[in-house]
Amino acid sequence: MSSAKKDYYEVLNVNRNADVSEIKKSYRRLAHLYHPDKNPDNKEAEENFKEIREAYHILSDTQKRSQYDNFGHAGMQGDSFNSSSVNINDVFGDFFGDIFGNKPNTNSPQEGNDLHYKINISFKESVFGIKKTIKILRKEICKICQGSGSKPGTYPTVCRNCNGRGEINMMRGFFAISQACPKCNGMGKYITNPCIECNGTQLKKVNKNIEVNVPAGIDNGMRLKISHEGESGFHGGSMGNLYISVFISDHPIFKRKEYDILCDIPITCIQAILGSNITVPTINGKVDMKIPSGTQPGTIFRLRKKGIPSLRIGNKRGDQLVRIQVEIPKIINNKQKILINEFSTSLEEKSFPKSQNFSKKIKDIIE
Repeated sequence: MSSAKKDYYEVLNVNRNADVSEIKKSYRRLAHLYHPDKNPDNKEAEENFKEIREAYHILSDTQKRSQYDNFGHAGMQGDSFNSSSVNINDVFGDFFGDIFGNKPNTNSPQEGNDLHYKINISFKESVFGIKKTIKILRKEICKICQGSGSKPGTYPTVCRNCNGRGEINMMRGFFAISQACPKCNGMGKYITNPCIECNGTQLKKVNKNIEVNVPAGIDNGMRLKISHEGESGFHGGSMGNLYISVFISDHPIFKRKEYDILCDIPITCIQAILGSNITVPTINGKVDMKIPSGTQPGTIFRLRKKGIPSLRIGNKRGDQLVRIQVEIPKIINNKQKILINEFSTSLEEKSFPKSQNFSKKIKDIIE
């Protein structure tokens, strides 16, 4: 049965990296929306409420959350959860904060949830930037009930527990404390005739097209923030933000090295010995480059301002690094071997300074 359970993070609509305050904020909002007192005879809302309570029971506990992150629902088999159990802080808020008048006010504006999205772009798009239109699924204020949660033409019922005040007074020793009413979650009213479009939740999932400006020079894994394109808030609260993580596809030739572009170019040993003019691909197109005679394998040539533009400094751009790979022929015939031997014997030792220096080091070590 555990395999059929929803992911706890998905139930609470939070990111896996969400901190405790984010988890608590989302839990309180969702528990308020799906509370049985607000949704009488609504089995679906009741099941949602139980799922929300169970998810919060696990994710609000550091040890249980760690166990769930490592082993999933299978790691929770030994944990018993009673959906009717109540955490005193969830009902009464932070005790000492309330003593000094910082009681929760669920009628105050509440910011909407942030959304997270991933996009993939090509290497070239990361260099020059690109505009992309993405489609996201988010919760917006229901257009049928205008965010009231009630069926058009109907009105919420005043909470009898707090007489519509949204709070109740309690005695704690010598202190008289005002707390949010646990029956209506501080709203002072119930939705008795929920909107058929949003089922009383005040929000409805909709598809939305968002234009994303990916800046030139963006690096793999960077995150863009689009303000107020997340989910709708409550009671006039602002919309959450949309965060977009950008992932860049590998290029068959180019590799990024900070703001430079590295490119390996193979040349023949003859070109390396005699020198040559070669054509080098760049992200802007082909360019001609001169290879001087005697070029060694691994030599790096620099093509100025053919790299990646800086995100921080305007008009600054990296270079392209051309790394030379010298290719030795794998197949030669007897005539070619004779010619190569003749060529080799005609060379002086100083033609190979690295070999000459290495031989000297070996001689010094042996002696």
